[in-house]
Amino acid sequence: PASTSELSVGETPILAFVELANSGAEEQRVIVTFERGGSSVGHVKLRVPGESRRWRTWGQTRRIQEPGEWQAVVRTEDGHELSRTAFVVK
Repeated sequence: PASTSELSVGETPILAFVELANSGAEEQRVIVTFERGGSSVGHVKLRVPGESRRWRTWGQTRRIQEPGEWQAVVRTEDGHELSRTAFVVK
């Protein structure tokens, strides 16, 4: 199990690093959101070039102003969830 990281409100910025693969010839896109209790911020759209065996990129937000447990979520453009990681903002 992954550990939960702790961050403080007001620190800049909060980043989500992702590593992806795209075996197809066409560029694909993923969306990174930061979610808590039914609300989300960020909505960062990231590209993944075609024929990429290992593509590293990141999304960020400065819009987290509420303490509590948050989730960084990576989804395909059509909404399929690829990954989710929890973190705590104090």
